[in-house]
Amino acid sequence: MKVMTKEILFDRIAQERIWRIKEIDELRKLIATRTTPFEKKKVLCRSGVVLLYAHWEGFVKKIGTLFLEYVASRRLSLGELRTNFIAIITKHKIGQLTESNKYSSFGDIVTYLTQVATYDHHQNPSKR
Repeated sequence: MKVMTKEILFDRIAQERIWRIKEIDELRKLIATRTTPFEKKKVLCRSGVVLLYAHWEGFVKKIGTLFLEYVASRRLSLGELRTNFIAIITKHKIGQLTESNKYSSFGDIVTYLTQVATYDHHQNPSKR
């Protein structure tokens, strides 16, 4: 995984936003064109709702993924992560465990859960 800086993260989010806005604006221009018949405008408006929702959903998913990549690239310790990130890591590790029948995998998850359990959440309450 490539190390990502805040600047790269913000640039990638801006790029995602820009291409989506351009596409939505192209549809808006088609609807606003005087030569477009009224019936086609109605169809374009209905399809615009679907396009808007798809872009919103895609944008939220993409920037969420980018943010997770950014956090992962920082290689933070458990003590530096908020509880929600620890939960994501734990879910992933348990998912890997269910795909494996090796006893060493079970040992790895036990070691990890021990680390999580011994992490003192009272040490930094703002991380909850």
